[in-house]
Order: sequence, then C-alpha cells, then structure tokens
Amino acid sequence: MVTILAQHDQFVCFPTLDSQDAENARCFVESRTCPEWRNGIFAVDGSTIDLHAKPGFHAVR
Repeated sequence: MVTILAQHDQFVCFPTLDSQDAENARCFVESRTCPEWRNGIFAVDGSTIDLHAKPGFHAVR
C-alpha cells in the first residue's frame, strides 16, 4: 500500500471538464444509468479503495 501511496498524486487526478476522458466518463454514466446523471461528477467506480484521498493510517503524507 505504501508503494501505491507514493505514486498517488502523480496518477490519481480528476480530468478537466472539457477533456476526452471526461466525455468518455459522461457517455459511460449515461449508458449505465440515465441521461440526467450524465453531467454528474465523483461517480462511484466500484473500487473498494477510496482513491480520492491518501489513507492517513499509512503515515504517508
């Protein structure tokens, strides 16, 4: 886990709203849910690890 946390800030980030990654995410959300959720952000990806923040119990800041 400490190895993953060392790379957290380099690889875990949010795409800009006008990027192709964001558009792909919007299309995926719309295909799996409903059009009203298309422009939502911070959707669940099914991961059991919260990737948006570093866990504090590993003492890596």
